[in-house]
Amino acid sequence: MTSKRVDFGHAFERWHAITKQEAARLDELVRQKKTVVSWEALDHLCGLAAESGIKALLFHIKTCRPDEDGDFPRDSMGQRPHINKLWDQFERAVQGRQGAHIWRALGAPPALFSSWETAHRYAPNGTVDGHRARERADFLRKLHQVLSDEMVF
Repeated sequence: MTSKRVDFGHAFERWHAITKQEAARLDELVRQKKTVVSWEALDHLCGLAAESGIKALLFHIKTCRPDEDGDFPRDSMGQRPHINKLWDQFERAVQGRQGAHIWRALGAPPALFSSWETAHRYAPNGTVDGHRARERADFLRKLHQVLSDEMVF
């Protein structure tokens, strides 16, 4: 039986579309001066999208190779990294010679996803700051452009 290969570029496209819709919905609430109680949802979606996009980008610039199943390699603890753990590896990879142009295009603040946690999907309202969620959503717009420019998908 042949296993299916993971396509992080395709996964990013799906997560990015959902994230973009959620960001637009929240922006509309803000525009209407209504209370926004779901920054946590947007933030969680941003993390999922960024994780898949960054994995696609790391494979594309060849700073990381897929494992035998085509998935992102596991860490020393046997886990596949989420964006909060992946971010440092990403920063190192794109600040080097191969990806410096990518880092400049993204203009990402340092440690943008270091506080992101999978548990935030269950977090009470007010756990995630709206400003941070918007920063991450803005990063995704730039990441989408970079992935398009690099012809990752």
